[in-house]
Amino acid sequence: MTSRYNNRELSWLEFNSRVLSEAANIDLPLFERVRFLSIASNNLDEFYMVRVAGVYAQIKAKIKNESIDGLSPKDQFKKIKIKTSELLKKSNLIWSKLKNDLSKERIFFKSFSDLNEEEKKKLLQIFKTNISPVLTPQAIDPSHPFPFLFNQGHFLLMELQKKGKKKTIYSIIILPKNLKRFYDVSNFNTLKNYISLEEIISSYASELFLGYELKNYVSARVTRDSDIEVEEEAEDLVVFYQKALKKRKRGRIVRLELRKGSDSKLKKFLMKKIKADDDTVEDVEEFVGTHEISQIIDKGNKEFYFEKFYPRQVERVKQFKGNYFDAIKYKDMIVHHPYETFDAVIQFLNQAANDADVKAIKQ
Repeated sequence: MTSRYNNRELSWLEFNSRVLSEAANIDLPLFERVRFLSIASNNLDEFYMVRVAGVYAQIKAKIKNESIDGLSPKDQFKKIKIKTSELLKKSNLIWSKLKNDLSKERIFFKSFSDLNEEEKKKLLQIFKTNISPVLTPQAIDPSHPFPFLFNQGHFLLMELQKKGKKKTIYSIIILPKNLKRFYDVSNFNTLKNYISLEEIISSYASELFLGYELKNYVSARVTRDSDIEVEEEAEDLVVFYQKALKKRKRGRIVRLELRKGSDSKLKKFLMKKIKADDDTVEDVEEFVGTHEISQIIDKGNKEFYFEKFYPRQVERVKQFKGNYFDAIKYKDMIVHHPYETFDAVIQFLNQAANDADVKAIKQ
């Protein structure tokens, strides 16, 4: 018999699919559509860190009990993978259409080979001034173990060959979060030519590794289990959360995003080093970390944004010249956010705090 209940995780993925659909809504301003694409991607990250991590932990613990919807943890995980794959395909299709619409507004995404000499000159200056000084390339060999990858960490794994030699070495560069993801290399104010950070670093690998040539590289990103199970019987909740938050930083990898078409040898090497299962791997069409696409949003053209919304003042309070106690004494009222200003709550608390007859303010 088919369960009358919808699975919580699959229902959430349907919700995120509706969020993603807003990025395809041509009735919305262009940059707001880009923002929705970024939001949907960020939502998926959080979903994996908590909800999927919980299901994955049940599988590892060999729990086979079915939930109220009739699905075991393993069944849920399989369906989540299928739905996520569909969601990523939808995201790729929407991004392809968005890029086309952005190009009509002279906003382009370029590869290094697409740039002209002037743009390459500007990019090299950006690399030497802003990017190279904060990068820390790390060799991977018996004397240099594979580094720890923090949650939502984006990194480049490189295979390098010494000039004139056959032997290759491996190196990893963890991309600092304080660096921009996309850089505009155009020399014109009316034109945007963006190039991704990973494309820049891979193009100038020889600047970082003198005497070596880049043979292959993988752009990847990990998502870790960040779920915290509260122990109700914990003697000291503060100590419990301090330990739990430290442990969360080193949670199990539940998702490994790789650029589609990545070198199979590097992919196997990476998975072995971080002990990632095949079930956690997701091939991404364009670039990993789609949530960062919102960085291209330019504050210039107002037609690419929603009109700024200004909430109305609370009419009842205005009738009583800003006196909240008189307004409430006259008749109960409901303040509707965000349509009516949240300032009303702050003003009410301020009035209460300054009223000598108020004995206490409780939530």
